[in-house]
Amino acid sequence: WLSYLKKLSMALFKNWMINSDFLMKILSIISWYEVLLHMFYSQTQSGCLINIPFFFNGYKLIRFLNSGFFSIVVKVEEKCSGQQYAAKIISKKEMRNENKTELILNEINILRSFNHPNIIKLYDVFEIKNDFNDEYYVLIMEYCSNGDLFDYATQIGFKDENEKKKIMF
Repeated sequence: WLSYLKKLSMALFKNWMINSDFLMKILSIISWYEVLLHMFYSQTQSGCLINIPFFFNGYKLIRFLNSGFFSIVVKVEEKCSGQQYAAKIISKKEMRNENKTELILNEINILRSFNHPNIIKLYDVFEIKNDFNDEYYVLIMEYCSNGDLFDYATQIGFKDENEKKKIMF
């Protein structure tokens, strides 16, 4: 319907039914809506808005999974392989404002150093910018369809100490 509105606006302009200033306002509103339609909007638990494109760095956003104090987590699919991952999206501006940039860099280094079957694997880290020039860290991580260990511990719980030991070691 946006392309139809554009064509209608241009036809009206060509026939001098509207002036060029009005046409430019209409086209800027249409452009704004097009940007909005290509973005995914969410919010962290601290209230930070996260606005990212549905497609970025070879990944397609599939759905929202969860939010944390400084981040949101979305399910993504790598376009070329079809492999699904969890993408942790963190606002660079929010991390700077809260003096927490070092915290996220430490998290990245720690996740890169682990290789344990019960710790989520980190596959890639990069930065993206949206159409509003907001910058985000993106951590591409292993996707666990049944949730993470925290979800398991809080929602299901452990049977006994042996089950805890089995997971830890």
